Amino acid sequence: MFDQIFELQSAALRRALNDGHEYEFVEAPHPCSPPEGFASIMKPTEHSSTTWIPDPTDHAAVQQVVNDLDEYVEAEGPFDAVMGFSQGAQMAANYMVYKATRQQHMRPPFKPMDPEVDGEVIRIPTVHFWDATDPESSVCAPILSRVCNAKLRQDVFHEGGHEIPGAKDRKSLTAAVEAIRKTIGWASLQQ
Repeated sequence: MFDQIFELQSAALRRALNDGHEYEFVEAPHPCSPPEGFASIMKPTEHSSTTWIPDPTDHAAVQQVVNDLDEYVEAEGPFDAVMGFSQGAQMAANYMVYKATRQQHMRPPFKPMDPEVDGEVIRIPTVHFWDATDPESSVCAPILSRVCNAKLRQDVFHEGGHEIPGAKDRKSLTAAVEAIRKTIGWASLQQ
């Protein structure tokens, strides 16, 4: 379900980028109760939502998700970039850190990394956009941003709540598109 929501929410952004890329939308594998406010947008036949890890302390489940993502990337990749939203962004960031450091055990995927302890562990160009007034994003998004290389990261602030900048907010959509294009340019220089 969240893969479909992300596809819908990112439609204006992807259309504005007009970059000729193909996009893959990966659904988290585990059923869970829908977050507050999401039940109203679910189909009547859907009784649950999905999450990446039902119990972040279950190291076997964490390792299984990593294995599943490895298989997916092997079968469907290579990929030029990763876009994630909310838990998906956190999972993508943790997966990249895990792959870069080849750790045997990964921190719980939805526990934010600590920039004071971990430092700038993501050293590739990144873009982060969030609404500082959104209770969910205002805590996790700045932390995720600060574990990314400051010289290669862009932060875009918008007023759209817990959503991706879209057609309702042209100014934020334009800022997000410009930041993504700049980041793609940075990434191409690193190759």
